[in-house]
Amino acid sequence: MQEALNFFCLFILYSVPGTSGQILCPDSTEILPCTCSQDVIDRTVNVDCSEANSSDEIHYPFNDVDWPFQNLTRFLLKENNDVSVLPEGVFGDISFEEIFVDLTSVTSLHFTTLLPSKDRLWSLIIGFSSLEEFPWEILPQLINLKELDLQFNALTSLPLLQSASLEYIDIMFNEISHVEAGWSLPNLRILNLNSNPVSDVPTGFFSDMGKLEEFLCFSCALGPTLSTKSLEFRSATFKRIVISSNSISTLDVDAITGLQPNTRLSFRDNEIRELTEVLFRPMLDVLSVDTGHMDIVGNPVKCDCSIAWVVLNPSFLGSVFGVCTDGTNFQDLDPIIFEDCARSEPTLVDDYSTWIDSRMK
Repeated sequence: MQEALNFFCLFILYSVPGTSGQILCPDSTEILPCTCSQDVIDRTVNVDCSEANSSDEIHYPFNDVDWPFQNLTRFLLKENNDVSVLPEGVFGDISFEEIFVDLTSVTSLHFTTLLPSKDRLWSLIIGFSSLEEFPWEILPQLINLKELDLQFNALTSLPLLQSASLEYIDIMFNEISHVEAGWSLPNLRILNLNSNPVSDVPTGFFSDMGKLEEFLCFSCALGPTLSTKSLEFRSATFKRIVISSNSISTLDVDAITGLQPNTRLSFRDNEIRELTEVLFRPMLDVLSVDTGHMDIVGNPVKCDCSIAWVVLNPSFLGSVFGVCTDGTNFQDLDPIIFEDCARSEPTLVDDYSTWIDSRMK
């Protein structure tokens, strides 16, 4: 509805006799060093302030110049090392659908920067910059925000996040070491925490992420032990989890639950030495039903009797990608060799290292 209204306004403006496309932007000399451009066919009105030498040079065009059209499409600030802050009221009453800040020295933005766009903003990108602070508390007010991309910054904390609209969050390559349970992101599809020193995911963290499809935490700090219910997913559409390069050597029982038959699970480049049945079988029971799989390439897995329960089950073996410490691919292991492994009950509780469930035969 809002998009249709904006287009109608553009149509009316362009239909007024004696006017040109410039009616949507102020006189170009009044907003320098910012520039304004529009395309009625694409229905876009964009403002680029990449040449600004200070925050004041962004503040002035939006607050001291009359704009004939206030519902703009995109704000851009790119490859700029002179602007360090987007201060209070920097955009005046001008609103945007997209805000794109990239390769800058911006360290913070005041929450009022986003308020004029609270009903229209769908994409907020501040990447490859120096962002140390972000007004997380304003997220519930940004009712149409779908995409939040803050990758490659200097953020160190991540409080409880709440948003009924967000579908994509990318905070990769920051300095976040801790996350709290209680997030409310019912429409979130992708959460990317890659390359943050996150050492623990609290129980219940994913409770209100019922549409989550991907969780990415490559090169975090989840090891050496992944605790029970650390990764307890609640989404029937969950497709992908990446926890590679986390120095994980062992898992507690039920450390990862809620996988779906087509989920792709990557344990690549960790320190897992043994595929203990009591820990890994519940996951393979699900993944082997359809196209799901577990990737443990790059782990020092011993291909002795501890892996027999996988090798002797074709469905399990077809759902695990891995290489033994001697360089043998899992799919090249000879099941006949593993038939000689002991078949007695484990002598210690949860010790399946030399036991093969008779159901595998």
